[in-house]
Amino acid sequence: MPHKQAWNGVEDQYRLLARSIQDLAIFLLDPQGMVTSWNPGAEQFFGYREEEALGMPFSGLFTAEDIEQGVPEQELQTAQGKGRVSGNRWLIRKDGTCLWVKGTTTSLRDEEGHLRGFAKICHDLTERKRLEEALRNADRRKDEFLAMLAHELRDPLAPIRNSVQVLRQPGTAEADVQRSLDLIDRQVRHLNRLVDDLLDVSRISRGQLRLQKRPVELPTVVAQAVETCRPLIDAQHHQLHVDIHPVLQVRADPTRLTQVLVNLLTNAARYTPEGGHLRLALEQSGPEVVVRVKDDGIGIRPEMLPHIFDLYNQAAPEWHHSQGGLGIGLTLVKRLVELHGGRVEAFSDGPGRGAEFVVQLPHLQEIPMGETRPEPGEPLPS
Repeated sequence: MPHKQAWNGVEDQYRLLARSIQDLAIFLLDPQGMVTSWNPGAEQFFGYREEEALGMPFSGLFTAEDIEQGVPEQELQTAQGKGRVSGNRWLIRKDGTCLWVKGTTTSLRDEEGHLRGFAKICHDLTERKRLEEALRNADRRKDEFLAMLAHELRDPLAPIRNSVQVLRQPGTAEADVQRSLDLIDRQVRHLNRLVDDLLDVSRISRGQLRLQKRPVELPTVVAQAVETCRPLIDAQHHQLHVDIHPVLQVRADPTRLTQVLVNLLTNAARYTPEGGHLRLALEQSGPEVVVRVKDDGIGIRPEMLPHIFDLYNQAAPEWHHSQGGLGIGLTLVKRLVELHGGRVEAFSDGPGRGAEFVVQLPHLQEIPMGETRPEPGEPLPS
């Protein structure tokens, strides 16, 4: 009897200590693994109130796969034999969501060595696990991007090298000389665009890109973007329909806004099979100007839509670098649009169903085209 009273006193002290700790889940189990105490930290971690948890088998916190493999029983057996067992694993909350915990299970014995139960302590590492996985994914995407970058930079070099060899040959026909020069010019411009995109992403990431904003008529920007993309669109035998609202204005950097539309049109042309249909439309929606670029191309898988604008991400194997580009054009679109105070979204009904990109910008009203307003922080004109 004295031993039992002593044990009960120790157990009561343990419960009092556990109740004072809220950043750890601490609970006791009987020798069969049933919960006999449940501290506020455990309630916060797992979502069960104390009255719900008491008498519950602690195996109910494990994943179905772990239960099927007998992990809860193995944990208690190991703790009973070795005194304690520790490890990291996924456990299940009351609402069915998972949390990644570092857990330690310790066997509890009285002075005579009889097993009286177990103490379980859990530390929630879910956020750390999420950050670690995010870092690993970022590293993986960066490695894939660097491999893609090497491929994209190397590909134009072979035709340039071949053209140089042609030009070095004495007596080369004038037509061959012109073809070689045209090819070199195209490849150099392609390399220049790649480098420009990389520099733009770097400048934006470091907050060093400065916009030269002024009142801009959107139809003019659209016309410039279409003219830039026309060779690619024609080469793919696409049909482009442009629906323009004639009086829409925004306050923007016209060069950068043209870059946004060029990237969206280029993206649509590249990822639409030959002979496809593209549409660019301008409209006003309340205080905003809406630009829509739609295609009937390869589409985007639903699970990839939230990541379509991520840096180093090309959204799907179908969007492979064999189509050209580094997969950073959409990243530039999003960041440039946000620098203009707008937002951009992507929509698709799935693979083979095409895609639509929607840009929304603040509508500029009642400002004459010759007038400019200073950006925040800029000095007023004297």
